[in-house]
Formats: sequence, structure tokens, C-alpha cells
Amino acid sequence: MTSLLQYTRCSLALPCLLLFVLLLYIGGSSSASLALPEVGSHQVLFAWKHLNFTFESVEESKRWESMDGYKNCMLAGVKQSHAGEVFVSVPRGKPNVPATLARLVLPDPTALWNPTQNATAPLLEPFPSWEMNREGDVHALQSVLGFEIDSQDRIWILDQGHVNNAEAVPGSIKLLVYKIATKELLYNYTFTADEAPLGSSFLNDIVVDEKRGYAYITDSGQEAGGPPPRALLV
Repeated sequence: MTSLLQYTRCSLALPCLLLFVLLLYIGGSSSASLALPEVGSHQVLFAWKHLNFTFESVEESKRWESMDGYKNCMLAGVKQSHAGEVFVSVPRGKPNVPATLARLVLPDPTALWNPTQNATAPLLEPFPSWEMNREGDVHALQSVLGFEIDSQDRIWILDQGHVNNAEAVPGSIKLLVYKIATKELLYNYTFTADEAPLGSSFLNDIVVDEKRGYAYITDSGQEAGGPPPRALLV
């Protein structure tokens, strides 16, 4: 597995662009087991007044809601596995974000396109666990924006390390790869300060080239008063 990621840093001819899009329409799955709508059609699959999570106790859930924590939770990345499960990232740009990567709790993921089969505002279940989403633990996920799911249903998780827009803690900027079905950690790479500076890096997206054995990561971070970002990590 370690051979899948080769590493270098190069300059881009144009600045990296970051586009935040909140999608309630999910498409493009190649899984033959899913009943997908015709090309060009669309429907609202999920809608939330605010996000909520599968807290370990009712008391914990009520305490979080009393702090208005949900006001700081914004969906960012959305990906669907080949088994039909939907994963979302919730970056920790503000306080009280319980988990930064989660799976939508759906009664039947294979019936995703039948709105009668799934909740309109599903709960978010931390992935791979609550423990691995613990804020302040550099070994756990600190703030995830970009992630990818490959053809083998392995999820590539890019951890920016920045919590509440503060400088990242050493060891927190990393790339983790899990096998979704078993939640087995397959790969763990921690970026050096040269590859991803703690104060100025902003690793925002990842594309996996399985055929050639590369992972492409955009860094749109910028030093204060410095030139526009022009970085691509490979």
C-alpha cells in the first residue's frame, strides 16, 4: 500500500482554486448494484435545518445543542462508496464540531435514489470512529475538507490539521487510507513542515490515480503578504 503514494512538490502555472459546493444531489457512481436516475435528472436526497450526529448519549447530544454547536457545522466534501454509502466532511473552521468526517446513517444505502427509503435529514456517524475524530489528538482526524474513495472502496482522507483556523500542531497534517468495509487503516503518512507548513498550508483536495500509483493534493495556502498559492503535492 505504501507504494501507492509517491511524493514531490512542484509549482503550478496558475494558482490553485478552492471551490466549496454543498451538494444535495449525488451522482456519478459506477456501481451496477445501485438504481441510478437517468442522466440529466435530479432530485433532493437530503435536507437539514442543521446537522446532527450519532452521539454516544442523549445527554451529550443535548449538551452540544445547548452550546449551539450545530451553527458551526457545514457540509463540505460529499462522496459515495461503491456499496452506496455516503460520506461527508465537516471541516473544523469553528469550535464545537464533533466530528470532521462522517457517514450518513441511512436505512438502506442501496435504495439511495428512492426518497421513501431514507431519512430526509440523516444523522452523521463519525468515521471511522468517535475516537479517531477526537479534537486535539494529532493521531486522530483534526479537520478534513478533501477526501476520495477509490475503485476498491478505500477512502483517502486528507487532514489539514488546522482547527478553528489556528496553526496546525506538528503531526496533525496527514493522509490516512482506510478500507471502508472493515475500517482497517491501510496507510498513514504525516507531512513534514517543508511539504505542508504548519502555519500557511491549506491542503484542500485529493485525486487518486490508481493506474499510475499517484495521489495529487492541492495546497492553496498562502503566507501572510506572500505570492498567490501555486502548489501541488504528488
